[in-house]
Amino acid sequence: MAPTGGEKDIIPPEILSIDPENNQIQFQETSIRIEFDEFIKLNNLSKQLIVSPPLNHDLNVKVKGKSLQIEIEDTLKENTTYLLNFGNAIVDITEQNPVADFKYVFSTGSHIDSLSISGQVIDAFKLEAIENMLVMLYEDYQNDSIPLKELPQYLGRTNKEGNYQITNIKAGTYRLFGVKDANDNFIFDRPDEVIAFYGDSLEINDNIDSVKLYSFLEDKQSQYLESQTEKGPQLILDFKKRIDSMNILQIDSVKKANILQQKIGVEGDSLFIWWQEYGMEEINIQLTSDSNFSDTISFKADSMDKKAKLKLNRPVNSIQAHYKPVSLIFNRPIKSIDADSIQLTRIDSTAIKHTISIDSNNNHKALLAFKFKEDSTYRLILHKGAIQDIYGRVNDSLNYKFKFDKPKDYGNLSIKLNADTSCNRIVQLLDKGKKVLRSSSSRMDQQIDFKHLKAGSYRLRLIFDCNNNNRWDTGEYLSKKQAEKTILFNETITIRANWDKEIEWIITD
Repeated sequence: MAPTGGEKDIIPPEILSIDPENNQIQFQETSIRIEFDEFIKLNNLSKQLIVSPPLNHDLNVKVKGKSLQIEIEDTLKENTTYLLNFGNAIVDITEQNPVADFKYVFSTGSHIDSLSISGQVIDAFKLEAIENMLVMLYEDYQNDSIPLKELPQYLGRTNKEGNYQITNIKAGTYRLFGVKDANDNFIFDRPDEVIAFYGDSLEINDNIDSVKLYSFLEDKQSQYLESQTEKGPQLILDFKKRIDSMNILQIDSVKKANILQQKIGVEGDSLFIWWQEYGMEEINIQLTSDSNFSDTISFKADSMDKKAKLKLNRPVNSIQAHYKPVSLIFNRPIKSIDADSIQLTRIDSTAIKHTISIDSNNNHKALLAFKFKEDSTYRLILHKGAIQDIYGRVNDSLNYKFKFDKPKDYGNLSIKLNADTSCNRIVQLLDKGKKVLRSSSSRMDQQIDFKHLKAGSYRLRLIFDCNNNNRWDTGEYLSKKQAEKTILFNETITIRANWDKEIEWIITD
C-alpha cells in the first residue's frame, strides 16, 4: 500500500538568526534580515503588520526562500522605539503554521521604551467587540483636528475579542483614539469610518490595562432621496436617513393634485404617498424637512391598475392573541367599512355581536373586537365590498376560521430599575439575536412591565436617552460628544408560560 506521508506538520517555522538582533539600540540600519529553518510565505500581511510609530512609507517586505528581507525607506526619528508586529502573517509554505505574534523591536536611541496600554473596543450601541480596529496614541495635543490630519505616535489593532495592546511606549501624556480605517492611512478622514475616543488625557508612567473605548459611526451623512418608485397613483420615496416629518409642496403643475394619504414607513426612512388618480399626469413637488433637507422631484401619477385588488397583506391567523383585537391588515388605506357585509359566528353558526373599525393609528388596519369564549372556534366572513379603500376598490369575499390562545400560554416580566440618573431611560426587550421586540420609555417610573411574552429566552438593553428624544443617538468627535450610553442586562432571562418573573436591575457602571 502507498505510504501515508506521516503525521501532519503542526510546528511553526523557527527563527535561526536576526540581523540586526531584536531589541537593538542605536539602530541606524535600513534593512533587516530574518532566517528561518524552513521555507516561509506571508499571509495577509497588509492586515497583520502593525508598525508603531507609523512610517510615511510602507516597509518593503520580501520572502527569499527561508529568509525574510525588510527594507526601510523612511528616515527614522531620533531617540524613538519602533515596533514591527507581524501578528500571524509569517507562515510555513506547507501547512501555513504561523510564527505567532512575532514582534521586532529596535530603538534609534540609547534604550528601549517598555510601557504599554491595553483594553477593549466595544460597539457603543450593540455592546459587541469590534475586530480589526486601529487604536492610536497621540502625544497630548491642543488641536482637536490632529487625528484627522496627522499620524499617531503609537498604534495597535484589536483582535476578534476587541482586545488591543500598544507596547513600547515612552512615558508621557497621551490621547487615546480608535478608527475603523477604511482607506489604510491611519487617519480619521472619511464619514464612513467608525471612531472611538477616550474623553480625557492619559498619563502613562506605568503599564495601564482595561481601558475601554466605545465606538460609533458619526451622523455625518447629509439627508438625500435615494430612490423613488411609482405604482399607479402611489409614490414611494426612500431616504438615506430617518425622517420625522416631510413637507410636500406641489409646484409648476397645470392641474392641482390631491394627496389622499401619506405615511412614514416602519423603519422611518421611507415615505408612502397615495395621490388622487390621474391618467399619467406629471406632477412636480418640492420636499422639505426640519433637518435642512430640500429636493424637487417629478413623477407621473397614473390611475390604479384595474387588476390591482384590495386584499389582505397576510391571511388571518388560525390562532389569535386573546389580549388584543383581531387585526385585518390591507394593502392600501381603508376609507370605509360596511358592517352589514361582515358576519361573525361560532362554528355552529351562532351569530356573535361584534364591532369592527379602522385603526386610528394605521388606516391599513381594521380591528375586530368581541367577547369570546375559550376553546370556541369562530368564523369570520367578509362579503365582497365589505371594505373599501381610498380609491373605491373593494375586497373579494374572505372566509377565515380562528380561535384564541389563553392567558396561561404567556409569561410576564417586571423590571425594577435601580438607576440614579436624570436622563430618560429606554428599556428594550431583545430576543437571543438582540433584535428589538418591545421598547418602553420612562424618566421617572422605577418599574417597567412587559406582558404577554411567549416562553423563551430574552435579553434587556437600557439606553440613557439624555436628550429625551426617545431614541439612541450616536456621538461626534470634534464636539467631544460620546454616543449615548447603553447597558445590557448581564443575564439571559428565561420566560416560562403561565409564570410571572420579577428582576431587579441595579445599574453600577
